[in-house]
Amino acid sequence: LDEPNFDQNFFYLNKLDVLGYWKDHYDRYPILSQMAYDVLTIPITTIVSESLFSL
Repeated sequence: LDEPNFDQNFFYLNKLDVLGYWKDHYDRYPILSQMAYDVLTIPITTIVSESLFSL
C-alpha cells in the first residue's frame, strides 16, 4: 500500500473544532455526536485522582 497523501499540518493550520463539527452534525448523527461529546469533554487532569490517593 502507498503512504496516505495527507497534510499533517491540516488540522493545526485550519484550527479544526471537533466539538463544533459534532454539534453541527447532531441532526444527522445524534448518537455519534453524543458519544463524541462524552469522550471529548473528559477533563484532562490528575489532581482529583492524586488527592484521592494521598494520605
